[in-house]
Amino acid sequence: GVLSGFVSLNNTAAYPFTTNTPASYPSFAPNPGVPASSYNFATTEESFRFPKVLRSNLAIDQKLYQDIILTGELIYTQSLNNINYYNANLRPSSKFFAGPDTRPRFDGVGLSGSAQASALRLNSKISDAIVMESAPLGGSIAATIKLEKPTKTKGLGWMAAYTFTRARDYMSAGSIAFSSWAAIRSIRGNNLADMAYSDNEIRNRVIGNVNYRIELGNSAALQFSLFGQSQNQGRFSYTYNGDMNGDGLSGNDLLYVPNSASELVFLPITSGATVVATAAQQATAFDAFISQDKYLSSRRGKYAERNGALLPYLVRFDFSTQLELFRNIGKNRHTIQLRADIFNVGNMINSASGVSNFVNTFNPLTAAGVNASGVPQYRMTTVSGGLNYTTYRKSTSIGDVWQAQFGIRYIF
Repeated sequence: GVLSGFVSLNNTAAYPFTTNTPASYPSFAPNPGVPASSYNFATTEESFRFPKVLRSNLAIDQKLYQDIILTGELIYTQSLNNINYYNANLRPSSKFFAGPDTRPRFDGVGLSGSAQASALRLNSKISDAIVMESAPLGGSIAATIKLEKPTKTKGLGWMAAYTFTRARDYMSAGSIAFSSWAAIRSIRGNNLADMAYSDNEIRNRVIGNVNYRIELGNSAALQFSLFGQSQNQGRFSYTYNGDMNGDGLSGNDLLYVPNSASELVFLPITSGATVVATAAQQATAFDAFISQDKYLSSRRGKYAERNGALLPYLVRFDFSTQLELFRNIGKNRHTIQLRADIFNVGNMINSASGVSNFVNTFNPLTAAGVNASGVPQYRMTTVSGGLNYTTYRKSTSIGDVWQAQFGIRYIF
């Protein structure tokens, strides 16, 4: 293993660069036989096996009429060995919350700093001991159907296709053990994650294009192309802001969606001595937020799922025109291509077209401890200083407006 230490300072001249380390500098050299005051582990189970999947597919191409082709494909994937992480130094939960949300309650509720670390760690000197394991965790199914009339040297060509995907797993692992484990969204704690939708699942996707090519004499050709795509913009999870269940992680606890917001205990939102929003105002606003959200309103009385919320469809079109000038020189054909592309061309016609959605908040409630009966308490998250907001607002990134490019290519 590697034992390391560091100094973190901002805007300091206390440690100027030098090729020799002065004796006055802090020493990070470990004392032989004396363990560090705090450290962490990233280990692997002895039974771990590298990821492996069983994948099978069935596909068919069928010519329907003249040169129109129907294609269908089904791909099934089952994980035989997939990666999962757990923290072996996290003390298991010892009780449950009271009230409608009865998820496991860890001993770190209401604590912070060293007090919380002492309550949660089996070994107080080990900040975390992340263990990598493998198991048949998850799988996916993808189905595509496509109709196509291929583009020839001239004339009309087109294609239209639809893809449905369903992918489920316990987690989407990254390159760092701790961050992969901490990024899990869970109900019972990250050591007991549930099977849920994969981070990268695109549930529905429709694509299509239309091409028309004409020959201009024997030395030129002109082609017009329109490309279109409509798909869900992805998935996301509704969680609490803060460490709701007291496991030492913030923002990982999936939301409980009440049958009515009156089931929940809200604390007033204050600014100094001024009450900005009463408990009743927050309950009313949170009920309205749930009702306008298609996913949350379907989960009343249940927990939100990891990646359970499906972003709306986004429809975009791209248009291109290409002029080819060609002639044979010697044994080779030489071609100059002049091309113009307009991306998100619908936005050039209508500024509301092709604009993606931005989630106002993934954490509509902030955890505020528990009351004397062990019932969780909350404050509603404000957006732009207010409580009355919807799930989405329109994005304003550079990718949401139309763009054009011009190019020239010489082919020989």
